[in-house]
Amino acid sequence: MPRPTCHRCHRPLELCLCAAVPQIDNRTEVVVLQHPRERTHPFGSARMLVSALARSRLLVASRQDGRAIFEPFTSSGRVALLYPRPDAKDLCELAEQAPLDQLILLDGTWAQAHRLYCDNPWLSALPHVQLRPERPSRYKVRREPRPECLSTLEAAISALGILEGDSDRFEPLLTVFERMNDEQLERRRSTGDSPRVRHRPQRSSRSVPEALSKGRVVLVYAEAAELATRADPRRPEVLQWVATRMGTGEVEEAFFRPSRGDPSPAYLARLGLEGEDVEYHASQDGALAWLQRILQPEDVIAVWNGSTLKLLPDELRRRHDAIQVKAAYCNLRGGRCGDPADVLAQEALPTPPPAGAGRAGQRLAEAHAIATWLAKQPK
Repeated sequence: MPRPTCHRCHRPLELCLCAAVPQIDNRTEVVVLQHPRERTHPFGSARMLVSALARSRLLVASRQDGRAIFEPFTSSGRVALLYPRPDAKDLCELAEQAPLDQLILLDGTWAQAHRLYCDNPWLSALPHVQLRPERPSRYKVRREPRPECLSTLEAAISALGILEGDSDRFEPLLTVFERMNDEQLERRRSTGDSPRVRHRPQRSSRSVPEALSKGRVVLVYAEAAELATRADPRRPEVLQWVATRMGTGEVEEAFFRPSRGDPSPAYLARLGLEGEDVEYHASQDGALAWLQRILQPEDVIAVWNGSTLKLLPDELRRRHDAIQVKAAYCNLRGGRCGDPADVLAQEALPTPPPAGAGRAGQRLAEAHAIATWLAKQPK
């Protein structure tokens, strides 16, 4: 029988460190392009990195004809790829010229990262930068090919320290990273397991999070306010929260006035909203109290994906376990998926009526239907 596993970090629950990961406001957006084989690796550092950084994304490559492919994307600002090509510029030199808006990293073993680079020719057209580490990697549970090589988390933190300064604010994250390494090494010593012995890889669990069927789950969805930008170091503000309690189906919805200006009609239209839909419940300071009123101490928070998870107040992220419904579905099916509507179509599930106003209300209802379906799958 497989051990209970955290569906956020894919580690055994007794070794899960998600609650200890600090929340860090960074100015430069970090985009991690991950090899598919790295997605469920229990010692991968990318998930820990992305869960800590306010401005970060983790994208997993799709498999096409034996290749790991990413759809090219564009950035409105200055972007660079952290990859040690011979002509790559020293990041310190580039940082002195002008700040970067976006930094892209490849995540996987060095062989996998090289394969990602070769499989996606559009990456070669990006400006390339490289680091010159002052100390060896702290990554002890997985070997790096050379002493100067760093894990994805360490590389990103080193780069952000150069780009944004105040590198001490990243030290709490490195402390959690070292703790993960130390606990795993101690576990190996206590069990007599050696990293030099090659074992047959154990298939990652395809089980659905038990809390979806047995726990008290509140599913939430959020829409960010318009004026959040990568250049703004503050966490994006939330315009709309919609929440529903699984089991009862009761729905709560509220709008919160952004402190940086009301959203434009064009932006509201993107969210499927009109001006008459928006009646502000409170200012931004009232969002935490609103969520606390809905959530009971033993509740588990469910979200569709990491975007809403990042918008949750830090206090709630520390206090409540969280489930990403999209990740649970992809883990069950062993692949990728699109929006909730795509999953409903894939599984031939009926489209539910909206649970609230605009896109948020529709997506919450769709995510609720998917979570309910997941809870009924064989364990």
